Amino acid sequence: MTRADIRDYLIRAAIVILVAIVFAVGAGQILFGRADRAEQEELRAKLSFFLPADRYEASDPGVFAAHSSIRAFYLARDSSGKLLGYIIDIRSDDREEGIYVRMSVTPEGEKIIRIRPINENGTFQDDQDSEVLNLCSQIEGVRIPIALHSQMAVEILTQNEYPSIPGLHDGVFYAEAEDYDRSFYKDFIEIKVSDGRIVSVLWDAKHRDEVEPNRAQASVTGAFSLGENQPIWVAQAYAIQKKLVEVQDPDKLAVKSDGTTEIVDGVVMDVNMFYELSVRCIDNSKSNIPKPTATPSPTPGPSATPARAKPTVTPPPGPSPSDTGVNGETSIPTLTPSPSPSPTPTVTPTPVPNPDFDDSVIGNEDGVVEPGRNPILTDNIDGLPFSEIRTQIEGLEKDPDLSKQMTRSVNLAYAFLREYLKWGA
Repeated sequence: MTRADIRDYLIRAAIVILVAIVFAVGAGQILFGRADRAEQEELRAKLSFFLPADRYEASDPGVFAAHSSIRAFYLARDSSGKLLGYIIDIRSDDREEGIYVRMSVTPEGEKIIRIRPINENGTFQDDQDSEVLNLCSQIEGVRIPIALHSQMAVEILTQNEYPSIPGLHDGVFYAEAEDYDRSFYKDFIEIKVSDGRIVSVLWDAKHRDEVEPNRAQASVTGAFSLGENQPIWVAQAYAIQKKLVEVQDPDKLAVKSDGTTEIVDGVVMDVNMFYELSVRCIDNSKSNIPKPTATPSPTPGPSATPARAKPTVTPPPGPSPSDTGVNGETSIPTLTPSPSPSPTPTVTPTPVPNPDFDDSVIGNEDGVVEPGRNPILTDNIDGLPFSEIRTQIEGLEKDPDLSKQMTRSVNLAYAFLREYLKWGA
């Protein structure tokens, strides 16, 4: 065999080997592509409800090994590879049976996109109980971490979100309408300022006939009504009181010339009087004019006090609030009624409890706790400091345990993502 024959033989052998390699690689790619497509189809069927994406990447368990509650962690991407968000499976072990939860989170780890309880095998029912769906809807779209109202005082939550009004003095400040409206109610508002922030607000109205209940209670019993197509007055009053504590400044309520506001969920009535009297209370705080010490109780009964001199209040412009049955005033609720039937000179107004809202929630938000209750159980929520909590939710009155488990699951996911985005992303 000549040298030329050996060279030709080696060339042919190299070509055969190269073809075999190309074939093997191609076959491998085909097989891998099929396996990958099958895996993606499986993941898409499992995860697309939570976050639609072109591709899902399951993370190695080592990524979340330090977080025992995390059962699975996925990255969702579009066709160009852009990260759309994360999907996390979590098991909360606070009770014997625990709950499994799957949630999707925005790429920056700031908001929940969608959340549902799931079965241990990773499946979930589309037709879940309406109460569960209600709880999920309270969590979806909000900033995390979260807490239940019953776990945390609202002033701690909101102080990082909205600045306080400069120049406020601490104390309790009061304002009331000049006259009774056509429904024979006179609105009043009382606010409490602590450390320069508004920490509680009470809006109610007393009836001209002292034996009649305040407007809040009358709206619950049906004695006072805004109409068949509106929520009851006390529910709307509660919502706007809560919003003012959150945003601090009445101007941030975006009250329009017709007295309505579109930024407070559940409030469709005229709130001009609330705005006017809130501004008056804030001006009193800036001027350090506290609530007079001889303030009559807004609720007639054994704890009523002698009449006091009315503060000077400029009547609100425009149509009389009686036209809509709406007025406003502030005050810090004292949830425990006065034990003494005799008049006392320094009794603060006692709000009428609203059966649509748990008293402990109102108490927490106002910084007032009923005797025997301690709704702020620790100095943290699920190991997170109060200052880090970004959103409060109502939760489910009928299932507080599930509410707590769901919020805990969200916060566990947040704690993991906080570390992942800092160190692993």
